[in-house]
Amino acid sequence: MYRFFFCFILFCFTQNSFAQINLREYVGLISVADHPDIISFVDKIKIDLLYSEGPLWSEETDGRIPRMPPYEHPVGSGFLFKADDGNTYVLTNWHVIMYSWSYSITFEHSLGETTVYSNLTLIAADEEMDLALLSFDPDNAPEREGLSLLNRPVREGEEIFSAGFPALGRQPVWQFSRGQISNAQVMLPKRPWDEDDETVEGPFIQHTSQVDPGNSGGPLLVADSASPLGYLVAGVNARSAFFRQAANYSIPVDAVHIFLAQAFNPVRDEKTERQKLDQRLEAVIKDWEGGFFELYDWLSYQSFLDNVEYAYYRAFVKDRLYGEFSRYPLYILFWALAELGYDSLPFFFRPGNAEPRILHIEAEEDAYRVDFLISGRVIRTSWVLENGTWRIGSVGMINGDKTRIAAAEKLYNNQRFVRSGYWAYNGIFFEGGYGFVLDRGEVYYGAFGTGYGGLRFFYADSDYWQAEIFSQIYARPLRFGIFALEANFGFGLGIKQIEKIDKNDSGLRFGISPQIGIEITSSLISGFYLGVSYQYNLYYRNSADETNTRHLLIFLAGYRFRE
Repeated sequence: MYRFFFCFILFCFTQNSFAQINLREYVGLISVADHPDIISFVDKIKIDLLYSEGPLWSEETDGRIPRMPPYEHPVGSGFLFKADDGNTYVLTNWHVIMYSWSYSITFEHSLGETTVYSNLTLIAADEEMDLALLSFDPDNAPEREGLSLLNRPVREGEEIFSAGFPALGRQPVWQFSRGQISNAQVMLPKRPWDEDDETVEGPFIQHTSQVDPGNSGGPLLVADSASPLGYLVAGVNARSAFFRQAANYSIPVDAVHIFLAQAFNPVRDEKTERQKLDQRLEAVIKDWEGGFFELYDWLSYQSFLDNVEYAYYRAFVKDRLYGEFSRYPLYILFWALAELGYDSLPFFFRPGNAEPRILHIEAEEDAYRVDFLISGRVIRTSWVLENGTWRIGSVGMINGDKTRIAAAEKLYNNQRFVRSGYWAYNGIFFEGGYGFVLDRGEVYYGAFGTGYGGLRFFYADSDYWQAEIFSQIYARPLRFGIFALEANFGFGLGIKQIEKIDKNDSGLRFGISPQIGIEITSSLISGFYLGVSYQYNLYYRNSADETNTRHLLIFLAGYRFRE
């Protein structure tokens, strides 16, 4: 009896020590949104991106799918941290809040209620460490203290816990799991897809506690009975291994200590900042030489805001953005900016095709001017310090010149027909032309239809005419400013009248005819096009047929009405 009572008391004490708090009060779901100007711009162009009822999702979804960037949406996890200054902050990963303008965190309570803290402020961020620190609005901050940090390294085999909000389907759901440390200090390849790149990053803590997409930014915990909250933070969950089970990785607490020391006591002397810039430039050159350079990974957020509208209009003029991106407008906008930057360089200067070197670095007001020498050509860039990281402020046509937007938008609007590609061919069309039946003489041509087919007619005289039902498909257009060139392939089935062989011959022949052609359209006259096509007739003939009417060359003009 006494043994049972003692075990019961021990069990209660253990549960109370290690589970005395509701972790959901300290680990929250982080949501972000983009700059209001970007949101309004996406709303403005949503029709051109094939949106329907909602700004991002088609009516087939019936509103079940939440709106994605740039609107407010959940991105990961974060947790309360009590700093030495007595204030409570939110710790998370840099990659959770990157390229965002506003931040909020939501906490769940025991009965399912939630509390949202909006208008968080980004205090510090470190892209290399993948850590970020957010502060609360003084008028809307939690009164409770945060979790404390562990002051020792973890040990392999030690029991740990992870907490956060991974997605279940499309809905973030609370998850708390247990595991153990499988490697207390592991270095990971920076580019695992590149077998020739031996660059590593870390160290990380490898553990078996469950980490899924959405857990990023949540804490890795160890139970501690001496801690007022029962847990200490041993790291920040950051990633999982591909093609492996129970191999998850966290940023160790000693890296968190270093990050916080820099965040609360930032060093802003010129020598330190110049060293950071040199490291970034070395990384840019390495990415460039390896063909991994993506401009939007290095571009400052302010430069994104200043240039994205012009980049969007200009990129669509070139028809380089396709419909499969229509649900992810930020991807389109970043992609358009990358194209704008690359267009500043000839093709053979682009990443993977040249070996850049730094020619000149010069300090300017709140920035550095960096000149690269690429294949004998000087490429000028500016670099600005943003959230503790040096980023590209301008390069080539990315210069923030707002006067270009009106002209680019005007050309964009004038190019609706050219820009639409094969979608333009869903309407009714009429076309006519003049051509030649080779080895016979001239012929007149006419056609009408809708979509990808219709009826076509050829007429020379009473001894030669031709009528067919036909279908055709179009290749993706090539764009040349306000013009577009596309190839089409057709196939017809019909009848042909030729000269009669004798009085018993009706002159009618039945057969098929493949056709190939090209058309040129222009935004100057929307819907109008010119073309030339060649047709080969495979109609029934006999040895008595003397007239050669196999080869037709047609010059045509037409007009398509948009649906």
